[in-house]
Amino acid sequence: MQKFRNKYVGILIGLVVVGLAVRFIVAASMYGFKVDMDDFAVWGSRMVCVGPAQFYAGDYWCDYPPGYLLVVWAVSFIGDALHASYASPLWLIVHKSPAIICDCACAVIMWNVVRRFLNERPHSEVWALMAAGCYLLNPAGIVDSAAWGQVDGVLAFFLVLMFACYMRGVMIARDTVDGEGYRPLLWMVAGSALWALGITMKMQGIIVAPAVFFAFLLLIKRERKMGLIALAASIVTAFVVVLAVLAPFAPKVGFAALISRFMATLGSYELASVNALNFFTMVGAGWVGQSEPFLGLTYRLWGTIALVLLVIFTFACFIRAWKTDNRLSVVLPVLMAAVLVVGFFTFSVRVHERYLFCAIPLLLMAAALYRDVHLTVAFCLVTAIETYNMIIVMNGAYLMDTPPFQTFACGVMVATCLYVFARSWQLSGKVEHTANSACAERPGYPQLVEPNEPNEPIECNDPIEPTESVESPEPIESTKPLESLEPIESAEPAGRVE
Repeated sequence: MQKFRNKYVGILIGLVVVGLAVRFIVAASMYGFKVDMDDFAVWGSRMVCVGPAQFYAGDYWCDYPPGYLLVVWAVSFIGDALHASYASPLWLIVHKSPAIICDCACAVIMWNVVRRFLNERPHSEVWALMAAGCYLLNPAGIVDSAAWGQVDGVLAFFLVLMFACYMRGVMIARDTVDGEGYRPLLWMVAGSALWALGITMKMQGIIVAPAVFFAFLLLIKRERKMGLIALAASIVTAFVVVLAVLAPFAPKVGFAALISRFMATLGSYELASVNALNFFTMVGAGWVGQSEPFLGLTYRLWGTIALVLLVIFTFACFIRAWKTDNRLSVVLPVLMAAVLVVGFFTFSVRVHERYLFCAIPLLLMAAALYRDVHLTVAFCLVTAIETYNMIIVMNGAYLMDTPPFQTFACGVMVATCLYVFARSWQLSGKVEHTANSACAERPGYPQLVEPNEPNEPIECNDPIEPTESVESPEPIESTKPLESLEPIESAEPAGRVE
């Protein structure tokens, strides 16, 4: 077994090397999306020159949260230290490296989470490598981080790592008698700190809030007191993390102004759809104001209704999983996070083309954990749509009057979203048919009784008749060879037990 595991680790290392090489080659050969790359370059130079304390002085415009500005600061400092000239291959690699590194780290985390959760079930190592490989070589990831130069991979990394911590905390509480002390609490608090840090990088991380709440409910169900303490501690920790990120920018403008700028990033682009291949673009609302009427209501109100229904649907799935109460319910927060991102991109307003990106690692991770072919198909469809969406925007297309093929792509996205909803509903009620050994799924393996459920007594309706005594036959002395002995007639059989 150790030999096979070493082989799988070697394959993983090879995939990481290939993924890094492909991304660095693409990064060095393409400048990227000019508007975003220019903004990052200007913001990085300003951070190096005046520092974070003076960055927002004079109402300086910046529509990114402060968290990633600290990353841009470090990247610009490294570029200057390496004497990388503007737009040179070295400069491009340095400025795109945070997202590229996060892509590869995210793949390794998915591999580890899937391998641990499946725990030598059939094809567990194959599913783990599939998850890592499909993300490392994912065309959407390569386009986003290496070609475009965007940082959605950074948020995806924090979300995947966050759910890995949540799963670990809930599993420890579920599989041990006393929850191993306060280890589950520490895992949940660590996950919440990562979530808060991810939100300071990109505000779209708030979308998965219901899924985060589900993870805490699973812990509360197992360990009520510890779960409530973990929830309270996580809220405090997340608040402290946000304040710590904002603190370097606060001396001149104050925390209130910073938080106002922080939240203002959610209110930009008050349009029904911004270059996204979604439902509103399909009906001709690309770059149309969200206050414009549509079927008797405004686009904004339709988007709000869609969000409310989306959250209700995720709660319904969680309640269904709560009733089944099996090991697969631990995976549900990951799947519901993917559902929330896909649903938000498809039916909400003010959505950009890259808001779908984080659904890719979440869907892939859920598909591997459930070992589900349907989610794998959904992952492939989402990858294709997101890749195509980013490519046409990079080539200068603004989805106002959509040509037939782009309208068709919007329809495929809507159908894929509904497909994800339907399959998620089915998986929320799925029960893992295993005994107390992971090997029980293998053909021919004996099914064991769960230790928590005592065996039911066997009822016997008919009385058992006593058997008649049978005298033992006299020993026979053999005078012939054994093979020539005559058959011996058996004695009268005992009374039959009904």
